[in-house]
Amino acid sequence: MNICLLGRYRVSMLLALVWIAAAGCSEDLSSPNASGGAGQGARWTPPTQGEAPQSPVSVDYSTGKVVSFADQRTYEVKPTELQYRLKPGSKFSYRVESSIKLPGKEKMMNGFLNYEVLTPSPDRIEKHVGAIEQTKSTGTAFAVHADGFLVTCAHVVEGAIEIKAKLDGRHYAAKVVDIDRKHDLALIRIDAPPLTPIPLIDSNEVQLAEEVRVVGFPLTDVLGDSLKISRGTVSGIDKEQADRVFQLDAGVNPGNSGGPVVTEKGHLAGVASSLLSGDGLSNVGFAVPANRVANMLDKQKLPYQKADTTEPYLRGPDLAKRITPSVALLNVTVGANGVGIADDGLLSFYGKLELFEKREGWSGIFKISDAEPVVDRGHLLIKPFGEVSFNNGEHFVPPFVAILSTAGLERLPDSDVEEWDFTDVRIVPQKKDSKFVIEEDEFAGFMKNDPYLGKHFRFGLRPKLKEVASYVYHPAIEHASYRISSRSGDEVEIKKTCELTTVHEDQRTPFYHLKGESTIVFDKKAGRVKSIQFDGTVDIAADGEIASLPVSYKCTLGSDYVPPDRTGQPKFDMNAPPSTEPLPKIDGLTKLDLSS
Repeated sequence: MNICLLGRYRVSMLLALVWIAAAGCSEDLSSPNASGGAGQGARWTPPTQGEAPQSPVSVDYSTGKVVSFADQRTYEVKPTELQYRLKPGSKFSYRVESSIKLPGKEKMMNGFLNYEVLTPSPDRIEKHVGAIEQTKSTGTAFAVHADGFLVTCAHVVEGAIEIKAKLDGRHYAAKVVDIDRKHDLALIRIDAPPLTPIPLIDSNEVQLAEEVRVVGFPLTDVLGDSLKISRGTVSGIDKEQADRVFQLDAGVNPGNSGGPVVTEKGHLAGVASSLLSGDGLSNVGFAVPANRVANMLDKQKLPYQKADTTEPYLRGPDLAKRITPSVALLNVTVGANGVGIADDGLLSFYGKLELFEKREGWSGIFKISDAEPVVDRGHLLIKPFGEVSFNNGEHFVPPFVAILSTAGLERLPDSDVEEWDFTDVRIVPQKKDSKFVIEEDEFAGFMKNDPYLGKHFRFGLRPKLKEVASYVYHPAIEHASYRISSRSGDEVEIKKTCELTTVHEDQRTPFYHLKGESTIVFDKKAGRVKSIQFDGTVDIAADGEIASLPVSYKCTLGSDYVPPDRTGQPKFDMNAPPSTEPLPKIDGLTKLDLSS
């Protein structure tokens, strides 16, 4: 099963349900300008004294008139209280510690993670990350104001480097004026003769089983670029959600995104936004209520046409004639640093973790010298809000409490809010079986060529017994909820609850289930995470039993970045490993004879 954001994206069914649930909010849906009756809504009123003009604005505050197309400012990502400051040339380092408590002992992985911020030039990004390819897609938009303003879905135009709108047989370049990611809406503008806006109804009045028409340009690569209108009903309304997301049984397909969902009178009830599809499931469409469009226009101080509820119902052909002049086909090219997308920062990273152990009855912490350290290095592309668009790191911080390459990074909100959520998909490996092989040392090749030494030292002077394991990889859903708990000067304390659960086709008990809470301290002035402290439990299912084990994880920002020495270990005291002692002699170990 899949949910399709009809312009470009497709994600798993489970994530789709999370997305749909996340649409709810506690905001008041009823726009003061969305009640019944004819006339204009959102009358312009001058700002009160001291009120800052909204940006971007579509109305000149001094005159109350809509600005010209040439003077219309395009949408830009706004700075927020919490965001990473990735100044090229800066370097910083974290001390990383994780532990899992087993019966009679505690296993620990301790080490460091270094970051260096590089200048994100196109040549350097292509060298370390690869070329960022441009993609093309189509969507639908519709007129809401005579001066060239149209509404579509945010996912249709976000990241666009070029938008072409085809309306009434003519082509226009479009600007993005505003984006509302939370409700998947966008306001765009074209320089065109006066448009015919679609009147808005109060979407709170939309009823279950009400007849609607979905208008748009679906599947243009198959069906061509002529306008399509499908008929159906509002088959579901989630009344527990303040957003009242509409479920539709009308035909909705990729390319319909951003298209108007209208009543039989030709009034706007909603905006087609997403599609749920899959084997054994009839296609189900979803629409954003029209009152969300009204709220976006109110924000821009743009008047819009309110529906006259006394108008008669229209026959299908008459409705098509009324709506067609207001609907545009969008051809969108998405590329690097497109509109509404914050610029990426390019980081190089190098991290190393080593295994330590603490046993009951022993004093101190002991380094396991035979264990291979976890070493990772590579590059990240990261946005100011912590969204990682490229990561070639390969290792977790055991036991999968974090990804080593992003251990010092957390997801931040893209707007100034007190609470936010984040959902992602990871891959968790499950060890199935192992075999042991003899690993040669650096002298083995030399000795093999010698007739005498080759007979007695086939694997060199100091060979090792190495475990080679095979794994099964499980997808896992990670969900995290963040809440700002306090502020003190430049420091913001954030509480985070998180859960990571593997997903299995046979619906069996998850192999791996991690849950816990973190306390995060973010330094606003430095634009970095100062510390992370996680405590939780992990449930691991094996052989019909479930082991529940306490786990912890700590990541602390160093006072300075100091390059590692030749062994790869940082040289400053803060990042030094715990004091270690040789492992005591343990009886019962068998010495392996590797001479034959």
